[in-house]
Amino acid sequence: MKNIIKNNALFIALFSLTILIFLFPLLLMRSSFLGGDSFVQFYPWLKAYSQAIKNFQFPFWIKSIQSGFPLMAEGQVGGFYPLNIVMFFGLPFNLAYNYSIALHFILAGIFIYLYARKIGAGQEGGYLASLIFCFGSAYAGCFYNIVSLRTLCWFGGVLYCLELFLSRKKMIFLFLAALALGMQYLAGFAQLAVYSYYFYLVYFIYRLITQKTEIFKILCFVFFFSVISALVFLPQAILTYKMAVLSGRTGATLGFALWRSFTPLGFLGVVFPYSAMPFSLTNFYIGILSLFFVIYSLLSIKQAEIKGLVLILIMAIFFALGKYNPVYVAMLKLLKFYSLRNPSKFLFFASFSLAVLSGYGFSCFYADRNRQRREQAAKVFRRMLIVAAFVFLIFSACLCLFKPQIIKYGKWYVEKSIFGQAFHRYGLEHYLGRVNQVYDNFSAAFSLNNPFVLAAFTLVFLSLVFLPYLLRSKRLALGLIFLDLFIFSFYGIGFRGNIQPFEKLIPQNPRIFSALKSNQQLYRIAPFIITDKKMPNWALPNANITYDIDSIAGYAPLASYEYRSKLQSLEIIDDSLGLRQPSLTALDEHINDLKLLNVKYIISPVKLTSDHLREIMQENGIRLYELKDCLPRIFFTDSLDNLSPVLTQAQLIIYKNGYTKVKVSGEGYLVFSEFFYPGWQALVDHQPRKIIKVNGLIQAVKINQGEREVIFQYKPW
Repeated sequence: MKNIIKNNALFIALFSLTILIFLFPLLLMRSSFLGGDSFVQFYPWLKAYSQAIKNFQFPFWIKSIQSGFPLMAEGQVGGFYPLNIVMFFGLPFNLAYNYSIALHFILAGIFIYLYARKIGAGQEGGYLASLIFCFGSAYAGCFYNIVSLRTLCWFGGVLYCLELFLSRKKMIFLFLAALALGMQYLAGFAQLAVYSYYFYLVYFIYRLITQKTEIFKILCFVFFFSVISALVFLPQAILTYKMAVLSGRTGATLGFALWRSFTPLGFLGVVFPYSAMPFSLTNFYIGILSLFFVIYSLLSIKQAEIKGLVLILIMAIFFALGKYNPVYVAMLKLLKFYSLRNPSKFLFFASFSLAVLSGYGFSCFYADRNRQRREQAAKVFRRMLIVAAFVFLIFSACLCLFKPQIIKYGKWYVEKSIFGQAFHRYGLEHYLGRVNQVYDNFSAAFSLNNPFVLAAFTLVFLSLVFLPYLLRSKRLALGLIFLDLFIFSFYGIGFRGNIQPFEKLIPQNPRIFSALKSNQQLYRIAPFIITDKKMPNWALPNANITYDIDSIAGYAPLASYEYRSKLQSLEIIDDSLGLRQPSLTALDEHINDLKLLNVKYIISPVKLTSDHLREIMQENGIRLYELKDCLPRIFFTDSLDNLSPVLTQAQLIIYKNGYTKVKVSGEGYLVFSEFFYPGWQALVDHQPRKIIKVNGLIQAVKINQGEREVIFQYKPW
C-alpha cells in the first residue's frame, strides 16, 4: 500500500485538489445537484429510497406519485446498486446524496487513471486522462444526470480488469470485469450499461484476436463475462422489463429512436463548445490543448491497446450520428428496435477514448522527443484550429445576414418534419414559436460578445501563436488545460447548472403548503397546468415526494401507458416526452376519476369555475381548490356501479407503501384507491382473492357477508 501511494503520489495530490476545487459546494454541504431532472426525479426518488432502506426494506412500491408507483422497477433509482445501499443506509440522506456524487467522480478518476497507466501513460498522463474525463465533455457536458455518472464511472475499471486478464491470464480479473459491468447495470442507466457492454465486446474480442487466441476460447471468455454480469443484473432486469412492457416505449417508432442524433455541425464543439450547444445538448469537448496530445497519440500509435481504443472512438462517433448516418438508420430498420432514443449518448464513449488518448499522447510527447512527429502534430493541430475558426466566423456571418430566410426555413422544417410526428405532442403554434427562440439561441452562441466564445477564441489564439512555449513545460500545459475545463464547467450541460443551493427546497407558496400539511387525512393533490412556471416546487410531479405530499401526477420515462392514457387530457403524467397545457374543461371531464383517485385538492395557476370545486385560498398567483365529495383512499361500497362509500363498515388498520390491512363487515366491495399494477395481491381472511380493476385505474375486492380482514400487498416477484 505504501508503494502504491508513493508511486502515485502526484496523481493522488492533483486529483484530490481537482475534486475539491470543482465540487467544494457539495463537499461543504452548501449546495447539491438540484437542477433539472435532479430536482424532479433523482433527489425525490432517492429520498424515498433512503427512507425505505433505513427501515431494512426496498421501496418496491411508493404511494406518493401516480396514485402508487413501482419505484424499484424504475431502474434509475439504482435500488439494488451496492454503493446506494451502503451510503443511503449508513448516512443521513442529504449527506449520502452529495457524497455519493463525489464518490463516483473519484471512482471515475481512479479507474480511468489505472487504465491509462496500464496501457502506457505516465502519472501526469493518467492525471490528464482523469481530468478530461471527469470535467470535460463527459461529466461536465454529456453526463447531465447523476445516473449517468454512477453508470459510466465503471467504464475505465472494466477495461482495466480486461487488460489485467489479457496480460496475466487469470480468470479472477475477467470475473472482476464482469462484476463491474454488473454494477453498471444496477447503477441506474441500463441504456448506457448496454452500450458499454457492446464496446467491451468490441474491445475485448479485438484484443484477444491480436493475441492470436483460439476462437473457442474467445467464445468461452465472452460467454463467461456476459453471463456473470447478466446474473448480477437479473433481479433489476425482471422488474424493469415488466415496467417497460407496460410503458409507452413499446410503441416507439424510428423517429423516436433517432431523436437527438449528433449533427455533424456539432463537431465544431471540439474547439468552440459553447457554440455547438444549440446543435446538440450533448457536448463533445476535452479542452483545446488536449487535442494536440490526442493528435500526437494517433501519430504514435503502435500498441494493440491503443488501436482498440481508437476503434471504440470511431464506432462511438459512427453511432452517435444517428439519423445522419444511413448505415445506422438501416440497422435500426432491420432490427426494428426503436425503444432507445438519443444516439448522441454514444459520444460518452468517444469522450472516454479521447481522454485516454490525450493522456497517453501527453506521456509520449514528453518521453520520446521525436522532433518530426512533434512538427507533424503541430501542423495538424494548427490546421484544425484554423478550419474551426473559419467555420465559426462563416456561420456567425450567415446568422446575421440571412435571418429572415433562416427563420422561414425553420418554420417550413417544423411543419414538414416535426409537427404531427410520433412523440411530438405539442401543437403547431408551440413549435412555430420555438423557431425564433432557436434562432436567438444560435445568435447568442455565435456572438463574439459572448464571454465563453471570447474565452475559446483566446485559447485558440494562444495555441496557434504560442504552442511551442505552452508545450515546453508539463505543468504549464496541464495548467492551461485545467483552466480551460474549469471555464467549460460553468456552462457544460449538467455540471455547474445542476449544483444549486439547498434553499431551493424551501416550500414555495408557504400558506397553501401549510394548509395542505395541516390536513392529517389521507388525500392526494392534482397539479393543474404543470408547465406553468408559477407552479410551486412541492406540487411538481415527483418533487412532491420531497415534501411528503401524495399526488396523482408523475414523471418517469417508463410511466404506465394505461394510466397516462386514462388521464391524458389532464396532462399530469410525463413519460419524458413533455407535457402540453390541458384545456380548462379537462377537470370536469375527469371529475369521477379524480374522486376515485382520492384527489382532495387541485393546485392551479389559473382561475377555475367548475361546480365541483370550492376555492380555499390564493397566494402569489396560485389557487388552492378543494374537490367536493372526494372519495377516501380506501372505502366499502355495496356496488361498483354506484361507488357510494359506506364509511362505517371499513376500518383502516395499517396503510404504508405496498401494504394495507383493513377490517370490514358486510357484503359488497372494498375499494382501494391505489393504481392497479401487476404484482398486487389481495387476501381476505388470509385467503387469496382476485383483485378487480375499477374504472381502469384502481383496485377492489369482493367481500362476502361477515367480518373480514383484508390485506392488499405488493409482491413484485
